Amino acid sequence: MRPKNKKQLRVVELSATLPPMTERQMAYATKHCFEHKAVKRKSGYVCTHCGTISKTLEKKCPHCGYELKPLETRNRILKGCDYYAIIAKCQEYQIIRIFVVLTNVTIGKSADYSYHEVIQQWIDTRGNCTYMALRRAYSFYLDQWYYDSNLEIRSRNQYGAYDPNPVVYPYKGTINEIKRNGFKGKFYGIAPKDFFCAILSENRIESLLKMGQIEMFREAVSGRSTLKYWASILVCQRHGYEIKDGRNWVDMISILDRLDKDIRSPKYIMPIDIKSAHDHWVKKLHEKQNKERFERELKKAIEDEAEFKELKGKFFGVSITENEITISVLESVRDHILEGKALCHCVGQGGYALRENSLILSAVVNGVKTETIEINLNNMTIAQCRGLQNQNSEYHDKIVDLMKRNIHIIKKRLTA
Repeated sequence: MRPKNKKQLRVVELSATLPPMTERQMAYATKHCFEHKAVKRKSGYVCTHCGTISKTLEKKCPHCGYELKPLETRNRILKGCDYYAIIAKCQEYQIIRIFVVLTNVTIGKSADYSYHEVIQQWIDTRGNCTYMALRRAYSFYLDQWYYDSNLEIRSRNQYGAYDPNPVVYPYKGTINEIKRNGFKGKFYGIAPKDFFCAILSENRIESLLKMGQIEMFREAVSGRSTLKYWASILVCQRHGYEIKDGRNWVDMISILDRLDKDIRSPKYIMPIDIKSAHDHWVKKLHEKQNKERFERELKKAIEDEAEFKELKGKFFGVSITENEITISVLESVRDHILEGKALCHCVGQGGYALRENSLILSAVVNGVKTETIEINLNNMTIAQCRGLQNQNSEYHDKIVDLMKRNIHIIKKRLTA
């Protein structure tokens, strides 16, 4: 699109002054953007870069010196595509020039490489980025560039098409503000544009980089919500504690906050093993949530008792005993919830108590809850009989047999 303001006009003006790629920059791209192969043929191993043949498989081509990986294929033509970035400064702007590097290999011949500048990322001293890019197809596929189009101002970064993570040319030109804010040549796996914009636009992210809290720096760049716990990070820094697992540490602090723990206390926020501490507090949170849910269920049970009594009151008092086994009807919604909690299944949460054609009984062996029985009142059959965690207990067959032999008691109550 056409430039609409002074800033965009300035970017277009400066873009026209940029030099083409140098031979040295092209050579670095051809070497590092692709995995070069040693393709097996009858005559030996063919290097996909220079096309020469070696009798034996070598880690490096003896002719061009490129590292090689073995490849067995019958294809005569191999193609590849990758992004390549040259980082430079232009007047008051930090610029990242991104090229698509294409390779076309015919086995036995030198590889043919082509270079197309597709994106320019112009970053000002406040961390704002202006994009110039070629026209591209409206597609989910990000590499659909029209190479015969012109670099123009682009305002819509659809699907992140203008933010690839490229191979970076190691010789960089950077503006003074980026050097001042802590950049020393390493990107730590972060895309250059995201790295530069973060340290220029947020002084706390800049501080993380300078403090050497690299894992937290990476987390903060990828998700600014990390900075919500800035006070906790400062406590760690004052105590000389390096956070080596940023993602789990942030999750752990979030959980501690939900558990109303002091997230500025070294006791909680500076564990020896972050992963183990994270798992410990996750377990504590689940326990708290289960307790709160259980209390809500008990509260709702009080509201449902009248309806339950009207539906199932006729079965109250039914109890079947034989030797060590006793089977009894659950006589309240609260009993259903306690049954489910004791045996770790869903009889309490699943709404079985208020199901019109279902009756729930509890089988107790030697005073211990062992299995839960559901009777289908429509056809007077056992719909299911489940023990701990929905598994059959060692008494399962005896319990089912006892219930079947006495199901007439339930039928008699139903028709009474």
